[in-house]
Amino acid sequence: MGLGVGVVAEQGRVLATRLPQGHPWSFTEQLATSAMHVGAEAQERAVLLANGGDVLIADGTTATPAVWHLCAVANRPGYDAGPAQVTDELLAAVDPSAYDLILLLAPDLEWVADGVRDDPFGRDEAFAVYQQLLPSAVVVRGPARMSDAMRSVSAALPTAGGPA
Repeated sequence: MGLGVGVVAEQGRVLATRLPQGHPWSFTEQLATSAMHVGAEAQERAVLLANGGDVLIADGTTATPAVWHLCAVANRPGYDAGPAQVTDELLAAVDPSAYDLILLLAPDLEWVADGVRDDPFGRDEAFAVYQQLLPSAVVVRGPARMSDAMRSVSAALPTAGGPA
């Protein structure tokens, strides 16, 4: 019997598709993205449970808007950071223990603009913040990152001898 798998898209990208092109992001969009991650994951977990599913794969977590916010506060003049409690709220939403496996991609491959990512020079700083927020993340590097990531995922799957 195969694994039932649910997938949660990166919610910042979902939100970006609904905003006007070139819309400047602020704390408002980061708070919305964080809440969207929580909601999308809860919805997918409920569907998985109802259907006997086993595995939830999420592209991004609540750490994603928290990292973006922290880096924007530090490096983007004109970024509307909102009241001080916004940072606390975004950081409080980050729960690395909610996942059996977190893969963190190192910023070691060539930058490719994709219409959403817009800071080729902030990748190292963002990576360092991700490592602080997600200390148990498995870092995958270089051109072999896909095969390395797949080995980590396989080891974590219940039917692959990993965690039950």
